[in-house]
Amino acid sequence: MKLFHDKTEKTERKKEKPKEKQLWCYKKWARITAMILCVLSLHVMAGSLLAVLVIEDMDVYEQTKEEVMQEVYQTAQQKYSIWAMTEYQDDFAMKELEKTNFRYGVIQTDSIKDIDLNDTNVYEVCNFDKPVSEDMLYIYSCNMGQDTSYISSKSYFGYSYIYNNGKSYKQKAYPIEACYYVRNLDKIFYLANGKFYGQLGEVFISDETGTEKNIDLSGELVKSGDNYTWKDGSKMIQIDGMTYYLSDINVLTSNELEQMGMEILSVYEDDISVTADAVAEESATESVDEAATVESYGTEMYADDDSTYVEYEVQNGEILTYEYEFPDTKPYYVLSYVNEPLETTGSFFNQGLFGKITGWFDQDFFVELTAVVDFAFAMRYGMYVVLAVSMVVFFASLAVMMIGAGHRTGTGGIVEGKMDKIPLDLYIGIVFTAFCMCGILISEAAYGLPVRFVILLGFFAILLMEISGFSFLYSVSVRLKLGKWWRNTLIYRILSWCKKWLLRILGSLKKMGNSLSQALPFLWKAWLVMGILAVLEIFGLVASSYSPDTQLFLWFVEKVAVYGFITICLLQLNRLIEGAKKIAKGEVDSKIDTSRMFWDFKEHGEDLNSIQEGIGMAVAERMKSERFKTELITNVSHDIKTPLTSIINYVDLLEKEDIDNTTVQEYLEVLHRQSARLKKLIEDLIEASKASTGNLAVAYERCDAKVMLTQTIGEFEEKLKAGQIELIVQDSKEPLYIQADPRHLWRIFDNLMNNICKYAQASTRAYVNIENDGTNGKIIFRNISKYALNIDSEALMERFVRGDSSRNTEGNGLGISIAKSLTELMQGRFELIVDGDLFKVILTFPLTGEQDSFFESVD
Repeated sequence: MKLFHDKTEKTERKKEKPKEKQLWCYKKWARITAMILCVLSLHVMAGSLLAVLVIEDMDVYEQTKEEVMQEVYQTAQQKYSIWAMTEYQDDFAMKELEKTNFRYGVIQTDSIKDIDLNDTNVYEVCNFDKPVSEDMLYIYSCNMGQDTSYISSKSYFGYSYIYNNGKSYKQKAYPIEACYYVRNLDKIFYLANGKFYGQLGEVFISDETGTEKNIDLSGELVKSGDNYTWKDGSKMIQIDGMTYYLSDINVLTSNELEQMGMEILSVYEDDISVTADAVAEESATESVDEAATVESYGTEMYADDDSTYVEYEVQNGEILTYEYEFPDTKPYYVLSYVNEPLETTGSFFNQGLFGKITGWFDQDFFVELTAVVDFAFAMRYGMYVVLAVSMVVFFASLAVMMIGAGHRTGTGGIVEGKMDKIPLDLYIGIVFTAFCMCGILISEAAYGLPVRFVILLGFFAILLMEISGFSFLYSVSVRLKLGKWWRNTLIYRILSWCKKWLLRILGSLKKMGNSLSQALPFLWKAWLVMGILAVLEIFGLVASSYSPDTQLFLWFVEKVAVYGFITICLLQLNRLIEGAKKIAKGEVDSKIDTSRMFWDFKEHGEDLNSIQEGIGMAVAERMKSERFKTELITNVSHDIKTPLTSIINYVDLLEKEDIDNTTVQEYLEVLHRQSARLKKLIEDLIEASKASTGNLAVAYERCDAKVMLTQTIGEFEEKLKAGQIELIVQDSKEPLYIQADPRHLWRIFDNLMNNICKYAQASTRAYVNIENDGTNGKIIFRNISKYALNIDSEALMERFVRGDSSRNTEGNGLGISIAKSLTELMQGRFELIVDGDLFKVILTFPLTGEQDSFFESVD
């Protein structure tokens, strides 16, 4: 017999297996083709998705081409302006930007409000080639100095910004000169220092009762021609801690306020007073984008240069401002426009697709953006088709690749490759690291290398990432097909090793605990637990003495844990008590669940289960013995009955013969009498056996037990007279209806009357009482025994037990046993009471009405 097989046998067995059907996607060429299609379609899908997002961002579906072009041109002008200002010490990058379509001029001034923009002498540098006006110019402003930080990207998509460090806050107070209510904004503005400041708080007005309430000032206006005036100018309002008459507040619209030629300052968060401490506290984290907006001459500008960033509060009739100050900086304005028509390097717009791609990097932002906008409008609908087709090709080829993963031509089943043997989590870490390294390489190269090289490097890096990603998905598919993929992971191996050692440690601790548990009595164990708990309490009190709240929390946690433990112990004790009660009641099939018990509770529960099992086995053996005894009696009785019948028949034949011999006739009488007695004994024995095992058929009927008893007593009148026994029947006038089998009920009455005739003392009275308590019917038999009853009632109901210990009477000791078994078989109760020579039997049956018939025949 071989215990091991060599590789040759394994190979032979593998070859004998029937090959499974090879699908086309299992072929190597199909998998390679699918991976190539995945890579190409992913590139197309990513590019088309990017194009769709760019097209959506340009808002080409809601704006005209000219509007979109104007927006992107302004963005390019801002980037070129920042580029120029970052070279403000080197002629403002005039040499680098002269070949572009960016026409700009730089002015160093606090304000360009009163400057002639066509005067070249006001510019630091300027390459305007035509007269300009403020409406055609894009204006960018900033402060430049030694502490100015900036980033300027030579790419349109790079980051570009200017930021001044070392800024500080300074509080200034300006008296409020006038107050204006702007109707269409439902807001009050204060005039101070040539600027309008919006209200910060809510407006309150006093009514007739003198109380204040929040009101809507628009409800206090009345129209007079084209203007609005106050209904009651004498009313007083309170706002921002100041009191005004309505007549002191001018009513204007926002357009009228702007036409006054002053800056309008407002804050986004109303009802917030800004203090110097709060400003200083938040200066480190507050971004410029959260600053107030400035509306000047109808043009909205965000405070990118920080100079217009103003926070304020209203107090005691003054505007308190907390303004940024930038020491050692100079304000600059960059005014620019786009040279149109655009000048390109070479015939860019007249070239084909390849020519445009190769000549793209030689163009400025405006030419590039024009090409992008033209492409966006040309492909704004077709790009969705490209995206959908590329997605279908990608997912279809990916599905083919995943289905064919692990299959090889000429082999059945899944074949594990070298990459599939690498632990999965380690594989994930390698792929993730490769992705991160490629991303870092591309991002770092984007800042220092030419754009052409960055794009080429990015293409190969992305290609490497895609191949790595698809290889990983391929390996995952193989692992899933092989099943139990988690087993080939470092985490699983480490956890398995930890579990192995943990089980060893727990096993050792369990052995030590069991040894200690067996060595110590239960009381000592309780004392040990309480001692450990006391030590923990002391430790907790010392450790948390610095904090009463911590002490209270620890006390609460300890009480929850202790009370929970005590509750668990009490529940287990209650389970043991209930189990013991069931054992005492004889429920041998019920067992105590000890799976969640511990310590002595579990041991005690297992002991009770062992006792229960022992009792169950004893009961089962007793029942088995009783069953064997009953079967033996039945079988022997049947075997005896056949020859006995022959004997009786032959005795009857002999009695019919003319025999003159008196001795023979006497012998025949004895044979006839004893064979009849033996036949009766066998019949009683068989009936007792069937009754005790419940094998008798019961045909329930509604019958009057009183009538049947009267009939039975009538049959025993001669025997009672022969035994000199006076029978007294005491009954009620109502009938006694019960559900019973009349045959079995007659047999019960017959056996009990036979018992009275055989064993009652001569010249005495016997009593039969019939009682009805409304629920049950009782039939009571009483007589005085002619023999001393030196036996209890339970033993007297056993088979073959007779009150006549000398056994001189003709009874066989089965009558009482049969009567008891038949009574219980018909759902009744049989009670036997022996009190000295008094013999008393009580039969109890549940009563039934005229319509009740709830018992069925039982076979």
